[in-house]
Amino acid sequence: MQQILIGIVAALALAGLVWFVFAGGPSEHLEDESQTSEMDISGDSVAVEPFVEPEQSERTTSDTTTSTQISTSATPTNETLMHNGREITIGAVERGLYFNKFELNSLGFGSRPEVRYWSDLNFEFLIRGGPPPDGISSIDAPRYVSTDAADAWITDQELVIGFEYNGIARAYPVSIMNWHEIVNDDFDGTKIIITFCPLCNSGLAFLAPHLNGKFSEFGTTGRIYQSDLVMYDRITGTFWSQLDAEPMIGPLVGEFDELTRLPLDMIPYGLWKQEHPDTVVLDRPVVGDRLGNSTDHPQQAPGGFVRLYDRDSYASYRLRNPKLGEQTSFGIPITDDRLLAKTTIVGIVVDGQAKAYDIDAIHNQQLHNDEVNGVPLVVLVLPGGQVRFFERTLPNGDELLFSLDEQGMVDQFGHHWSFSGSNASGNQLEEIVGTVAFWFAWVMFNTETELFTFEP
Repeated sequence: MQQILIGIVAALALAGLVWFVFAGGPSEHLEDESQTSEMDISGDSVAVEPFVEPEQSERTTSDTTTSTQISTSATPTNETLMHNGREITIGAVERGLYFNKFELNSLGFGSRPEVRYWSDLNFEFLIRGGPPPDGISSIDAPRYVSTDAADAWITDQELVIGFEYNGIARAYPVSIMNWHEIVNDDFDGTKIIITFCPLCNSGLAFLAPHLNGKFSEFGTTGRIYQSDLVMYDRITGTFWSQLDAEPMIGPLVGEFDELTRLPLDMIPYGLWKQEHPDTVVLDRPVVGDRLGNSTDHPQQAPGGFVRLYDRDSYASYRLRNPKLGEQTSFGIPITDDRLLAKTTIVGIVVDGQAKAYDIDAIHNQQLHNDEVNGVPLVVLVLPGGQVRFFERTLPNGDELLFSLDEQGMVDQFGHHWSFSGSNASGNQLEEIVGTVAFWFAWVMFNTETELFTFEP
């Protein structure tokens, strides 16, 4: 009994420590849209069985925003169905794996005694990261400043997420993304979600999905899956995996396949400025900004800032490299030691086959003609260090082999190609969107991954 009590105290202390590091303000109640039984996905209406709402009971004093109890008014029987050869379970999940009753109510979704989830989810590695939903608060109305203004508080060596869409270039400093992880952005009417998981060192951009007649914002769930950010959409309350870009638990499992990925760069700020002189820079949020669907966030630093943006809470985490058989800080086992756990890689998946490229190895080679799952492709390092992937087969079936000269990429026929994969004849190579991440995280999501690295 004493050992059990000690374990409980230790777990609570860890959760409290993580919450202290990431503490965020309360979230506002959202309009309840969970009653709708039809979802408009990319223009198509998809019928979704509505949840049965049980009678609401008063919240007890034991309910808190970090409670792991999922309350139900009945004991539902799990059912299964198949979707594209993959099994979905419909029923209750163990407590803590999905929003509990209080969290659902506070977010405006109502009680859900049953949810849909993929039967093959590895629930052992779906855990609370410490904060409650939206405790790590998304930036919902981002403000931007010029590079002249940003130069006062960000150095050229600091990493940013660089993203360009329809001629609009924006830089998202990692020093800000560490604290907020999601930016719900707008590019002249196109809703785009910029995400970053500090634990996996993974930055991904997505087109916002169209649900129930509107484009959804995303927030943080307070959970991590295999150490990766777990997001939720604010229209259906579905959990989404960042690295898999697909619904995990909730109404959209089996109804929405995956988010549309968009390419972005993780690059030193100085290089991004050189390549995009008209870029603007995400400004540091201040009191009154809409964060985590709320404007109620206290000042935590001089200047009205809501976080300590000059503090890197992950500096020591990035330096620790657990060895084979050991675990990361959040319990992820190290099962593949072909690279050190926190080596940065750029990975792609081609028709189900994953391959990772050691960032140092591919930088050393600059250009590599490769083939993944039977698809010929070229891996190219841009002058700023960004890595791009293009298929190297033309529509007429010609397979190209590339090399580098002083003008850029050149194929075996002597035709020059731009770093964006186009040539003077108007041909455009098909781009494959890559993912920057730590090696251990990539392996957790892609256990059979191939690897390009230095020759032993």
